[in-house]
Amino acid sequence: MDKKALQAALKRKLAAKKKTTSGQSGRKSGGGKSGKSGKGNGSSMVKRRRVDEAGMGQGPPVKMRKPRNEAKAASAAPAPSGKAKAKAKTKGKGKGKGKGKGKGKGTELAMASAGSSGGEDMPLFSSMLPPAQMEAQHADTKLMKGARFRWLNEQLYTRPGDESFKIFSEDTSLFDVYHAGFAAQVVKWPANPVDVIIKWLNKLPEELVIADFGCGEAKLAASVRQPEVYSFDLVAANESVIACDMANTPLPDESIHVAVFCLSLMGTNVIDFVAEASRVLVVKGILKIAEVKSRIPSIDTFVNSICSLGYKLEARDEKNTMFVMLDFRKLSMPSHAQLSKAAITLEPCLYKRRG
Repeated sequence: MDKKALQAALKRKLAAKKKTTSGQSGRKSGGGKSGKSGKGNGSSMVKRRRVDEAGMGQGPPVKMRKPRNEAKAASAAPAPSGKAKAKAKTKGKGKGKGKGKGKGKGTELAMASAGSSGGEDMPLFSSMLPPAQMEAQHADTKLMKGARFRWLNEQLYTRPGDESFKIFSEDTSLFDVYHAGFAAQVVKWPANPVDVIIKWLNKLPEELVIADFGCGEAKLAASVRQPEVYSFDLVAANESVIACDMANTPLPDESIHVAVFCLSLMGTNVIDFVAEASRVLVVKGILKIAEVKSRIPSIDTFVNSICSLGYKLEARDEKNTMFVMLDFRKLSMPSHAQLSKAAITLEPCLYKRRG
């Protein structure tokens, strides 16, 4: 809205108020006696300031304090009479077009940034920044998000799963931060392991029951032909995900046919995750593991450790330059002695810090 149109709109608004109000109500409308236009303007500013304080706008509060002070001074001043009233009216009109107008324009920008209809034609604050400053601001935001992702990633790899579950349960927004960073990494990979697993599962019978440990947003469940898929993660990204510690799922004993760990053996207690998968898998069920090669100091040693828990290696795929795919067939339920002796260790997958 240009300057002339805005002035015309204000005039029409004031004229309408004069017709519908008189006496005391006329003074409150901001178009009448004792320079009360300052009070009306201040009241409007107060309302808009409250919107900003609620997080709906970006108008700087310092611009909104002055009209409030002017309103208090105006309300405290004695009411003039005779020629003084006419002078006060003239002063009030000038204030609305001049100084008060400037304040209103600043507020319109704040309302525009909040997406209000009153500021649809006004530029947003971000568009007023010089291109170089906008680029720097975008770079800073990107760096901050990257730093938060690296910190969360480190927490997941360097502490037990139950502690990670507690952290994410207390602040579920961390899940969004982590998976946004994770998605940024996925696009750089030559292939996404979950897509390979989905293709493999779609060749298996529909009646198989599947458990996806560390499912993220449950892409696997939404993409396979099997209707019964249980998706577990630290936070329920959608209604198909069950939030839990993956070492303690709600599944009954020997209730699934395929257990999937796709880049999700995170934490210092990997043995507990494998033990939980063993508990819920039926005998002859499949344990499917996709993991980053750099996390496994020796793939042979890792395979032998899993096999010591009552499994047999059925498939080993190292064609991908970044990942290894391993399929294990469950032959028996591991004993407590076997679990206590097993040593399954993986290196944490930590990203280099910048700067």
